[in-house]
Order: sequence, then structure tokens, then C-alpha cells
Amino acid sequence: MRISTFSFGIVWFILLYLPFQVLFPIEVHRYGKYAWIFQYYPIFFLPLFIKKASNLFNQLDKLEIAFCMLFFLISVNFSYVSLTWISTVWIGFTLLKGFGWKIHLFGKLLFLLVPPFSLKYVLVFGFSLRLFLTKLVGSVLVKLDPNSITYGNTLVFRGEEFIVDPACEGLKMVTAFLLLLFIFMYKTNSKLNISSISCLVISFLLLLVTNFIRIFLLVTFTIPTTSSLHYLLGIILFIAILVYPLYILGEVFIPKSQTNEITLIKEKNNSFMAFGILCILLLISLLFPSEHQENNLTYNFPTNVDEFHKDLNDLPIEIAIYSQKDMYLILKTNFDPFRKAHHPRQCWEGVGYQIIQEETIFVNQVNTIRKATLKKEDTYLRLYWWYQSIGNTVSNVTDSEFEWRKLALLKKQNFLQVNIAFYSLDKFNQEKQLFTIKKVIKYFSK
Repeated sequence: MRISTFSFGIVWFILLYLPFQVLFPIEVHRYGKYAWIFQYYPIFFLPLFIKKASNLFNQLDKLEIAFCMLFFLISVNFSYVSLTWISTVWIGFTLLKGFGWKIHLFGKLLFLLVPPFSLKYVLVFGFSLRLFLTKLVGSVLVKLDPNSITYGNTLVFRGEEFIVDPACEGLKMVTAFLLLLFIFMYKTNSKLNISSISCLVISFLLLLVTNFIRIFLLVTFTIPTTSSLHYLLGIILFIAILVYPLYILGEVFIPKSQTNEITLIKEKNNSFMAFGILCILLLISLLFPSEHQENNLTYNFPTNVDEFHKDLNDLPIEIAIYSQKDMYLILKTNFDPFRKAHHPRQCWEGVGYQIIQEETIFVNQVNTIRKATLKKEDTYLRLYWWYQSIGNTVSNVTDSEFEWRKLALLKKQNFLQVNIAFYSLDKFNQEKQLFTIKKVIKYFSK
């Protein structure tokens, strides 16, 4: 019965996921001894996708193992941690079938919801999602209060300031949604057709609406992010606006399977689909423009960058730090389009700072860079960063995670990540800061 199987999945979800959201604060998830449990909780749902195999190794399984081994060796050679993780896990899945157990494709996809992949989603999509939601909520708040202000990821409503921080990105909600979607598609024997695609699209729209309503209510009722009500509200909205409608959509759009023959055909198609995914990933790794890695690793950082002087010489080969009075310039290289960029948030949070406000600004009316305010106890920093191509006739400057990757792939450009930190936030010094930024951009445009 469709109701019983999907209900079983929801009960499993409630038992494994919700306690970690409600009982433990966000700091415990990030730094405490329970962090690994929270980050890897989707793996606990793997038993839902395991069943007795109808047969042991066939020729396709043997080919899949051989292909995984090749994929693993290439990934290790190119130092692709994520792709090495994929191949290792996939080999384990295929070998498990030799012991009489088969894991469905949706079960294998669970590993895309845990680190290192989930960290990539946060760093690549997190800021863009927060900025979009902030503007969306701000456009509604201004109708309730004409004096409300929206700038970057900050909302000011009725004199109260609310920062749409990483906790408000809703990417954990996205992970939970995809987890439930995998369970639902598997339990209902859904096939990839117009009905299932329509269900998927509508579900993602509902996910966006859920996150929008959550932020709107948090701002209008001034609910702090440290409050238990903050998490409880998200859970209630998640179930009411997303989980239950997802089940209704399945009843409307997705027909039930009629015979065992359909299930057998589907299992065979899943095997070919799994093999196809591996082929695509291997092709991507082989097509990787290796000259990016070679050129970046041999990049010689200058001793001086305009008025900045190089400080530390015992850093990794791809990082250089410069200083000038109350300013720091940090350069990072060795970027390739198939890896997550080293977001400054990682370094600054590692030394105790938190990004409390973040926005995209224009420089020279063309180039976009990222501007952020950092806080550590009573200390504040102003941070700017961007990606800039080097070694080209035309230097491209952007803060977009997608733009620099596109240029790196299509035009084979090498990129630096440029970070400048200032120990001053007042408006007068901000003009001087922008002047310094323009000089640094001009320096690397030579």
C-alpha cells in the first residue's frame, strides 16, 4: 500500500531527524561531538532502499566494478576528494550485491546529501539563496512598513534588524526534502515521466514557499535564531506546506505500478542509469583542463601588491598574505571549476569570526565583488573578496561562483581569489577602502 510505505518513511524521518533539530543547538551540530551524526543522518535511511537481490553478479555488475576502480584511480591521481568518495562508495554498493543485497539507485543518491557534497552546496549556493530570499521577503515587508529597509542579507523591519544568516539558508531543509523525495519516489515505484517531473517541480516551488514563509514569520514576530521556536517553526512549516502536499501530489500525479514485470524493467533501467552516471562523472574528470592545476601550482606570488607587502612565507603554496597598516590582503590560487571554492567564511569562522552581513556591490560600474561585515566578540572587520582572472589580455572580475567557473571552463582562464580585510567600518574609510580595492584590481589586470 502506498500510504503505509510512505508513512513508514515519514515515521523513520521523524525518529531520526527531528530530535537533532530540536534538542541540540546549531553550535552542537557544527562543532560538538554530535556533529557527525547530524551531518550524516541521511545515511541512516539507507535500510529503506535495501532489498534481497534477485540474482548475484551479472556482467553489468562486473563491468561496473571495473569502471569504478578506473574511476577511483583517476580521481586519486587528480586529487578529487569528492569523486574518490563517489567511486569508493559505489564499489561498496556493487560488492554488497555479491552478498545477496541490492541497493536502489535512490539509496546510492543519499550519499550526495552528506559531506563532502553537502558542504559544496552550502558554499556555492548558500549566499545566492539567502540574497534571493532576503529580497523576496523585503518586497513584502515594505508593504507592511514603508520604512523597512533591505540591504544585502539584512532586513530592518519596525526598527528591528534581522540578519538572514547561514542558519536561514534553508539548505538543511533542502536536504530533508530531497531525502523524503527519494523515499517517496522509491516506495511508489515512480517512473521518470511528465507526471513525476511535474510533481518534482511543484515540490521545489513548495520548498521555496516554505522557506519564504519561515523567514517572513521570523522577522515579523521577531523570533531570534537562537530560540527553540526558530527550529520548531521551520519543522511545522516543513511538514504542513511540504511533506503532506508532497504525498497529495503523489496521489494525483504518480500512478501505481501494476505488475511485477514493470518493477523488473525498472530495476534493469536503474542499473543502466547508475552505470550511465558513473560514465558521465568519469568523462568530466577526463575532460578536466589539467593546465589549470599545473599553472596555478607554479604561480609565483609577487613580493608586493601595490602598497601591500608579503608577510608569511610558511603558508601552503597556493596562499599568500600581505599587510599594510590596518589592512590585510589574502590571495588564493589553485582553483578549478570542478571543485568548491575556498569560501572566506571557512577561514574566518575557524578563528572565531562570524559573517553577520553580506552583500554584492559594484566596482567601476561593471565588476561585482562581495562585501561582508565580520564580528568576533566586540571586534568588527570589513571584508571584500572576488575572483579575478590572471595571465589574460582581459582580466575578468566577478563575485559569481558560476561566472568564474564558466570562464575557467570555456576560455581556460586561471583565477585568483582576492580577499581584503579592513579593521574599520566607518563611512569615510569605506571610500578609501573602495579606492584601495580598485588599485588592487588594476594591479592584477596588467
